[in-house]
Amino acid sequence: MEDSFFIYNYKRNMIVRSILFSIALFFSLSILFSGLSLFNKNYTSPLIIDDSLSYSSSNLKDKYIKINLNDIRALNVSEYVRSSNLGIKVGEFDNSNYVALCFNNKILIADLSDSDFEEFVKQSPSSYTLRGVVKCLNEDKLSLIKNNLKELGFSDAQLNSLVFKNYVQAMSPLQSASQPIIISLIIFALSFTLFIHISIQNSKMLNSLNGFSNVYPDLIYEEIDAELLCESVYINDSIMITEHYLVILSDLLVAAIPLSELVWVYKKPDKMYKDRHLIKRHRIFFMLSNKVCCSINFYNSDDSFEELLSHISRQCPTTILGYSHDVDDSIKNDSKEFFDKWSHMQI
Repeated sequence: MEDSFFIYNYKRNMIVRSILFSIALFFSLSILFSGLSLFNKNYTSPLIIDDSLSYSSSNLKDKYIKINLNDIRALNVSEYVRSSNLGIKVGEFDNSNYVALCFNNKILIADLSDSDFEEFVKQSPSSYTLRGVVKCLNEDKLSLIKNNLKELGFSDAQLNSLVFKNYVQAMSPLQSASQPIIISLIIFALSFTLFIHISIQNSKMLNSLNGFSNVYPDLIYEEIDAELLCESVYINDSIMITEHYLVILSDLLVAAIPLSELVWVYKKPDKMYKDRHLIKRHRIFFMLSNKVCCSINFYNSDDSFEELLSHISRQCPTTILGYSHDVDDSIKNDSKEFFDKWSHMQI
């Protein structure tokens, strides 16, 4: 049996929604796979640097490296920076722990995490394995580092030749791959939450429609189709109002609400910018007699929305139109009493 127009749109919406979620899932899994691959690469085969010549290479930027430091000695002691007999925190900028270390008779700068820095100072190792990503020192950082190192007696000429312009951002293999992993999890969480929320809202509205009548559901859908074909049907954006139903055919929601079960219609204004013009967007809420509530975005003008409310009032005079704190409080405080009164038209 061929589906009715209403059910066709409901199923089409569900299929499109599933396809979009599948695309988002594939995208997030692809990013997750790239992150896990990066973690595995950095964990099993980091780029090992053996000498200062290898470290001076311009191709090292953003590469994950491993350096075994055997020649560790103090480079500076200052009253206004944290120091140890092994390394020196040479600056208080960027909330970083910059230390200066000897590497092949040259000066290598590393940025350690707080825990690594404290462990580094506490253990006083004779050798140290440094793992991390190579970054470029900007001029401000490099200048501050050199100013601190001058206290050792280095001249500007010596510092220009001894200090590497690259520094190592110390991090574990997992930390180096954390960004794509976190991004993939965020994309999955957002898409999954949105998919579930929209699916539940559509399902609730269809179940509500079926529950409002004792007849076979297909007969309800056929009745909706027949009324949508009438010339008197009112259309405003994604909302259509027939003799007995308010039908919503939007990108996110496909629903049909019997006008006799429509308790409250109201909007919450929002604003958005598009092409430098301020366009008002409204979130329209529909409250049903079974306490189910749905909402859609309405992008038409205020006048168009008022026209919609006016048409609903003519079709269904018992529906409450417009937001009211009193109505909202009544539903929150004692919803049973509120809906009982509405059903007897005593509100």
